[in-house]
Amino acid sequence: MNVLVTGANGFVGRALCARLKKTGHDVYGLSRNQTDITQPFQLDRAFDITYHLAAYNITHIGDQNDDLYERVNVLGTRHVLEAVNTRAFVFLSTSKVYQNTGAPLTEESPLGPVGGYEQSKLKAEAMCRTYFKGEALVVLRAVSVWGEGQAPKAILPVFFQKAKQNLPLDLLASPQTRLSFVYIQDLVDALMVPLTRGRSQGVFNIASPQTISLENLAKRIIRLTHSSSELRFLGGHENAPNSCLVCAKAKAQLGWQAQTSVEQVLKNYFQNA
Repeated sequence: MNVLVTGANGFVGRALCARLKKTGHDVYGLSRNQTDITQPFQLDRAFDITYHLAAYNITHIGDQNDDLYERVNVLGTRHVLEAVNTRAFVFLSTSKVYQNTGAPLTEESPLGPVGGYEQSKLKAEAMCRTYFKGEALVVLRAVSVWGEGQAPKAILPVFFQKAKQNLPLDLLASPQTRLSFVYIQDLVDALMVPLTRGRSQGVFNIASPQTISLENLAKRIIRLTHSSSELRFLGGHENAPNSCLVCAKAKAQLGWQAQTSVEQVLKNYFQNA
């Protein structure tokens, strides 16, 4: 199939493009080095399916820029939708669009994005629906993606790098904060479903059924790397509401469920990053 992938040089984009090429698909990768999606552009070919992964996604680490959220995630999505001639469209969104009340979150749970990133993603979701009424649109609302190839500022690269150097691991939130994740290759499995099972439609939550506390994650990385790093508790001790993402719909309609345990994610990262 002819496949377009925006954000092809990003963390998820690289993994998806590798899988697509390995399975024999003709992949056209669109990256910011080639095309500025904040400006109108044209594509001179048609695609069987488009994966829109390109996004400005700096959230809790590093400088945030609300203008870039709007320009890249909202206006950029509009420009992609206007430029592409495609039979199916897959949009990678975020679980942060839901209200975090502590209750289990299904695809029907109340929405309440707080930050600029998740607000821009929800706007982009709505825009996708205006272009694909009655068409094949899949929206994946994923939790944090972990695995080899992550940006250096992400939690796994930071903790592993410091542990290997026997430097302190700083816990900037409550040590009992529960972290939800999905392994990069499990997410790629979900992205591949519209290709392998025909057209799919709807919104689907994407997450591992496992969670892990911030403190436990740090301790496991210290053990795995045989590090002498100490933990520094720099955050508060009040736990934010922990809303568990329910992925029953993805299992029932897409035949997808996360396969990789947190232990295996850490081992894979340690061995391959």
